[in-house]
Amino acid sequence: MRGERTAVQHEVDVLSQRITADIQTLKDNLKLTFDDRRQSLRNNSRDVENRIQELNYRITSSLTSEMRSEVEAMRFVLVRRTAMTLAMLVIIALLALRTTSVRAKRMEELEKKAKEVAVGNQDIRSDLAAAGVGGIVQAGLGSGDDLNPELVTLG
Repeated sequence: MRGERTAVQHEVDVLSQRITADIQTLKDNLKLTFDDRRQSLRNNSRDVENRIQELNYRITSSLTSEMRSEVEAMRFVLVRRTAMTLAMLVIIALLALRTTSVRAKRMEELEKKAKEVAVGNQDIRSDLAAAGVGGIVQAGLGSGDDLNPELVTLG
């Protein structure tokens, strides 16, 4: 009986070791399975984060390029308006210079005519004085008016 008992005890010890080893193997397998799942979840979350970052980059790039386009368009409009304003100012300045020049020429012509009339009146006075023709009315030729026959009296 003792032999049987030792044999059974030996079998129980062997089976106990086998069960312990199987349990340890199952624990290790379970741990590996959980670690694999954890790693898989981490990889998935990294992939999601990378996709989110890529999407953010695309959105940012798109908005940046749209804003640059709008800024360039606004700059073009402002440059065009500035150029048009400068052109209008130049045209106004040229017109002002032209108007001033025309007025100056007219003033010169009027002064020239006034001098010619004054010289003509001087000639007429000297001719009348040389001819001995009677008095010239005071308001007459001295003021630069044309020779008016009503103002001249003969004799």
